[in-house]
Amino acid sequence: IPTLARKAARAGLSGLEWAVGIPGTVGGAVVMNAGAQGGCIAEWLHSVQLLDPKNPDQTLTWSASDLAFGYRQSRLQQEPLIVLSARFRLDQGQDPAAVTARTSANLHSRTSTQPYQQPSCGSVFRNPEPHKAGQLIEALGLKGLQIGGAQVSPIHANFIVNTGGASAADIAALIAEVQQRVEAAHGITLHPEVKRLGRDHPRT
Repeated sequence: IPTLARKAARAGLSGLEWAVGIPGTVGGAVVMNAGAQGGCIAEWLHSVQLLDPKNPDQTLTWSASDLAFGYRQSRLQQEPLIVLSARFRLDQGQDPAAVTARTSANLHSRTSTQPYQQPSCGSVFRNPEPHKAGQLIEALGLKGLQIGGAQVSPIHANFIVNTGGASAADIAALIAEVQQRVEAAHGITLHPEVKRLGRDHPRT
């Protein structure tokens, strides 16, 4: 999706400037209703072409309204369909230089406040509005908290980074530890916005 944001900017198409710093695919962004910098997929998506693995000889076309978008949610999280392509309705005829400048500014804002130089899966927890997950975690002094090779980023508390050799179990354990401490202190349950595959295994 960062590639799409840059191409749109160069073409004078406004609407995806916020997406330039999201490390992921267009399909994944649609499924999660990805968002940043005040924008999200739901605002700009026109339609998607889908494949049902149970019926691979036929594709489906859904409009944005069919996806039942919510905060970091869509109908595709409950239905096992594959996103083949997505169409967006962007603002045409904009000055490419101006759109590119806004896109670059958004990227700079993210890279200067988030741990882009270390491997991570992006933001870990959904924001429990009106609160921000990162602020709740930081308020408890949890920046730098580490289990194995997994660490709550010292730069942004809603990121868990791999400092070297982190296992999936390390990251899962750190997620659980942060959830427990935030709930105990604030009475708020943090829900991950990352998707996990496979089974959790204890560290050995």
